[in-house]
Parts: sequence; C-alpha cells; structure tokens
Amino acid sequence: MASLQEDWENYSSADDETYVPEESKDQDESESEKSSVNTVPSIAIRQWRGTQLYSDIVLDADGGCSRVNHTASSATSIGWDIMSTFLQDVFLPQGYPDSVSDDYATYQFWDSAQALCSYITGTLASFAVLKGVGVGDSEATAAGATLTYLTRDGTGMLGRIMFAWYEGTDLDYNAKQWRLVADILNDLAQFIELVAAAFPSMFVLLVSCASLARSIVGVAGGATRATVTSHQAKKNNMGDVAAKDGSQETCVNLIGLFLGYLITPWVTANQIRVWAVFFFFTSLHLYSNYKAVVSLRFEQFNARRASIAISNFLESGKVPNPSEMQKLEPIFMFGRRDFTINLGVAMNAMNTSYDKARLYLGNRSYLIFISKVRQSLTFNVVLHQEAGPQDCLRAYFECFVLGKAAAGKVAELNTSMANYLHSLEKQTENWEEFESVLQKLDKYSELIYPKFSKISKAVGWDLEKNQLSVGTYRVEWEYY
Repeated sequence: MASLQEDWENYSSADDETYVPEESKDQDESESEKSSVNTVPSIAIRQWRGTQLYSDIVLDADGGCSRVNHTASSATSIGWDIMSTFLQDVFLPQGYPDSVSDDYATYQFWDSAQALCSYITGTLASFAVLKGVGVGDSEATAAGATLTYLTRDGTGMLGRIMFAWYEGTDLDYNAKQWRLVADILNDLAQFIELVAAAFPSMFVLLVSCASLARSIVGVAGGATRATVTSHQAKKNNMGDVAAKDGSQETCVNLIGLFLGYLITPWVTANQIRVWAVFFFFTSLHLYSNYKAVVSLRFEQFNARRASIAISNFLESGKVPNPSEMQKLEPIFMFGRRDFTINLGVAMNAMNTSYDKARLYLGNRSYLIFISKVRQSLTFNVVLHQEAGPQDCLRAYFECFVLGKAAAGKVAELNTSMANYLHSLEKQTENWEEFESVLQKLDKYSELIYPKFSKISKAVGWDLEKNQLSVGTYRVEWEYY
C-alpha cells in the first residue's frame, strides 16, 4: 500500500507532465540501454577496381561480415573475369582508364595495328637483305657480308646524329606530323631494301640509303613516342604508361613473328607474292598510322593549333575545343604560310636602332620586330629573361594579329600596318607609322587577348604550358 501511495503522490505533483511509475522508469531505462547497444549502425563499404564496381562489404556491430562480389556467377564467366583482369594488369596502366587520357584506347589500338603490319613487311625486307648479302649463295663470303653490314650501320649512326641535331627540337612541337613522317620513311626504307636485292651492283648503296631513312625513323619515332606517352599519362604515371606500351608492342611483335613463320615460306617462293603482300600490308600500315595520329587530342597549343584557334577567334569570336581541333589540325607538314613567327631570337640578329628599341621597351616581357624581304613577312620576337609560357603565347597571338592585319583582315590595324610595310619595302622605315602600329596593337591586344584567353580556358585548353617552338635566347633591359 505504501508504494501505491507514493506513486499517487508522484502522479499528483507531475502537473502537466505524464506520470510514469518508478518501476516502469527502471524498466524503460534498461530497455533503452539494450536498444542503444542493438542500434549501433552497420558499416557498408563499396569497392571499385578502376571504374568497375567490384564488391559490397557490410560490417555488423556484432563482428559479422558479409560480402557481395559483383562478378558473374557461372564458372565460365568467372574464368573470363579472372583472365580479363590478368590481361588488364599485364598490358594496361594501373588505374586504367582513369589514369590515362581519353584518346588512349583508340590510339593504342591503331598503333598496335600499324606495328603488326610493319613487323610483317619488315620480315620481307629482312629476307631481301639476307639474300642480297649472299645467304644461300656459295660464292658469297662472310667478310663481304660483314663489310656490307658495317657500311649500312655506320650510315645509320651518322644519320641519327645529324637528324637529332637538325630537327630534334621540332619533334616535341609537331609530334603528330613527325610521327606520321617517321612511319612513311620506315615503309620507304623497307621498299628500298626489297628493291636492293634486284640490283647486286648497287646493293650496298641502296641498303645504306635505307639505313639512313631508318635512322630518321628511330629518332623521330622515339622522340614523338615520348611526347605521346607524356600526353597519355594523367596520374604522374609516365613510366607505367611507357612500360605497358612496350608490353603491348612486344605482344604484337610476337603475333607478327608467328604470322611470319606461316607466310614467309609461301610468300618468298614467288616474287609477285612478295610485292603483293608488301603493298597490302604497307597500305594497312599507312592507314593505321593515319588513324592513330588523328586520334590524338592534345590540350596545349603548338604553332599550328594556336594559328587555327586565333584565326577562328578573330573571325567568329569562338575558339575550337581540343576535340574540334583534332579534326581541324593539318597532319601533313607541308603547306603555304603567309608569314613566319620566330620566338626567342637573339637581339644581335636584329637591325635594332635606339629609336626602335625605345618604342618597344616598357613593361613588356617581349619585343616584336618586323621584317619584310620581297614577299616574305617575318616577325621576330625577343623574349625577356622572365618571360613564361603565357607571355610566349601572347607574343604569338600579337604577331598573328599583325600578320592578319598585313593581309587586310584586322580592321583596327589594317591601315597602320599597310603604311609601315610600305615603308619597309622602300627601306625607309617611318617611325611615326611604326609607333602607330605599336600603340594600336597594344590597345587591340589589351581588349581582345583576355577574351581569347578566357574562352580558350573555358573550352579545355591548358594555357599554363604550350608546345610553341621557342628559341633559347633571353634578354634583360633597363633605362639608366
């Protein structure tokens, strides 16, 4: 009875609060403690392998663990999944496709196709060379064959040195074009080796010429491959991308080796078959190379891409994005240019007077000098010691604008530029016209270039770096 009385008193003094008996409170607290233990959340973990969902794992509060693998359940599918995973680990960069550029798969497919075709045609060329040095000929001597190989290899070595010296710097700036040139020269070298076997008296000369062509292939192909690999590696994984590219090429060469074993005895028994197979696979080789090169989508300006971008901007106010530029950029190296732009030239190469330099100097990080000999218009740019990639791009932009103004295509500069060029042709420079060109160029550039830069960044171009051909000369200047 006492406990009932206490309960009633507690109930009476609760006012508007809901009355709960003491025994019920104790029971509720006990159940609350139990429920707090039982409601500890489980942990759900989702695991990916690259971009593919691999498994779901659930960790329970009581220490339990459950796992669901997102793979096929049949034995055949499981076996295929294991095999595909193994092949991906062996031949593709870690983290593929997120770790490489978007054009990686397309480029590697066509590059592998051209490598296979090149290996097969190379087998036929090797057969012709061996036949030419006397393999199978009882009158041939080992000494004669050795001298032939020494002459051929020596020519190739000299060719590699000279070509690397003469064109080495341009290989970075025009990787697409030189990549295609390298493979065309490779086909030409193999053609010469096939022809050489039919002319014993000129054999050494012909195989030496083929070796010279192949030396250019080695330098240009290796250098452009490095540029392409750097472009493809998006996760600071250039070494991995290069290593897997080597594995892919080795695998393709093994396939080519197997095909060579099968077809060489049949093909070499008849000269018509040799030429038929050679031209068939050479055609495939050139087509595959073209498709590989055009699939590359660089995101930095070189001279060709910058010229196309600036020209489109001046005409329409738009800049093509990297995907659009991929279709617009010319692949072949020849083509007429209305003017030439040289960045990073030496100051002592310019015919510079005090008045001319004074007009140029100021807060600029580059100086633009204009020359015209007959119909050849040239813009030479002297760069300041502190000039960076964006300064080089702006200098190229301004030179391109002046070049277009010389053709009457930039209304704000047409008259001043025409008058100044007229004075250059008469070899009597008009300083007033020269100053007018600079002042109008500065105003035009201050208004237009920031728009070009902003649009270029917005559509996907990387302006922090570029592939413009820039000389090594730099200068500093000051007034005193």
